[in-house]
Amino acid sequence: MESPLPALQRRLFPVLKIEFIDGRVFTEAEVEGKRKLAIVNQTFVHKYLAKENPLGQRVHIATLAETFADKVPDPWFEIIGVVADVKNRGLQDPIEPEMWIPYTITGSSARGLLVRTSADPATMMNAIRHEICRPIATSRSP
Repeated sequence: MESPLPALQRRLFPVLKIEFIDGRVFTEAEVEGKRKLAIVNQTFVHKYLAKENPLGQRVHIATLAETFADKVPDPWFEIIGVVADVKNRGLQDPIEPEMWIPYTITGSSARGLLVRTSADPATMMNAIRHEICRPIATSRSP
């Protein structure tokens, strides 16, 4: 099955205002626990699961086991959510089937940062750079 495979942090959908049609988003525990879960769009459901309820269905993502540098063993993922279709490839291009998995599943997928603001985005750049470059506090056991 050919489908874009962005790994994501669970707050992506509200930031982009993508509506859930059915199911739910990943919980923090599921993301941190590297649970093999997926959220798909309506086009994915229509193309691959036409007459079945998508929730609870398992899909095999061969790309994760074959082409990623840090291969994912047994790449079967349970669909837990369906989101509305959105134009991710340009306004003229048709909507493609899409699937999202927790970002903790693999370190080989692309990473990005999205920020929603009501202010001028240019005014946020220094604060964003500061947060990204800030050292992460670590704790040491005595």
